[in-house]
Amino acid sequence: MRTFRSVTYSVLLIASFILVICCSRIHREDAKVFCDQGAKELANGDYDKAITDLSRAINLDPASAEAYIYRGIAYGLKGDLDKAIFELNRAIELDPTNVEIYKVRAAIWHDRHDYEKTIADYSKVIELTPRNAEVYIDRGINLTRIGDYKKAIADYSKAIELGATKPYQYRGAVWELELNHKKAIADLNQAIKLNPQSDEAYYIRGRIWQHQGDDEKALADYGTVIELNHGDKVYTNPAFIWLWYGSLDGDFDLLERQLAKAKAELQNARKQKQDEEPDVESEE
Repeated sequence: MRTFRSVTYSVLLIASFILVICCSRIHREDAKVFCDQGAKELANGDYDKAITDLSRAINLDPASAEAYIYRGIAYGLKGDLDKAIFELNRAIELDPTNVEIYKVRAAIWHDRHDYEKTIADYSKVIELTPRNAEVYIDRGINLTRIGDYKKAIADYSKAIELGATKPYQYRGAVWELELNHKKAIADLNQAIKLNPQSDEAYYIRGRIWQHQGDDEKALADYGTVIELNHGDKVYTNPAFIWLWYGSLDGDFDLLERQLAKAKAELQNARKQKQDEEPDVESEE
């Protein structure tokens, strides 16, 4: 027969177990409150308060990957990139399939100019979400940084295959680095067709025209860059200054004509783009 002491011990043991479960649930709920509060403070730019509340959340629930992510972002925005990486590493340990953590860490590696680690994190995101066009673009940009042009072109091509349009400009720029001007011009033409406001595409194409000795086309593209209010790119380009004063002998009339032509082409491109967009009837 069980003694009073043994029965009492069993009851207390069960009660303690239930209390632990209840307290754990309450702690997680409290942790979520602090985590949400920290996220709001983070969004409002109050990084120190965010870190304080997120630390409280982690103390109550050490398994909260979300709190580690936000605290890592807060440290990163404060400029403490080492702590940011530490926090994000812990978040990945807790939630290794969360692609957002890898994206945030990749951005920090990029800011630290550690492009190899940036590429590794974007590769993990691609492994988890292989049809994410934006990540192929991001990885392509970093592959370009380290001079791996063939892989960069492959990533931009994959992003285009998945429906992205921005990679035409990026791929065109890499073709220029590869000295494949024919493919570069083709991609830049497509980039400009899709986005007539892309001053960078005009600028790169102008640079290629100039390299090929087609001064008139080069000036037309540089003129469009100026029309798009990005003349700083052109006027600080020594090659443009040489083209303007050297090749044209300071012919201001020709430059003015080229600028007028560029403006007309830009307006025409804008009109074509508007015409291609479906009409939306305004509601009375």
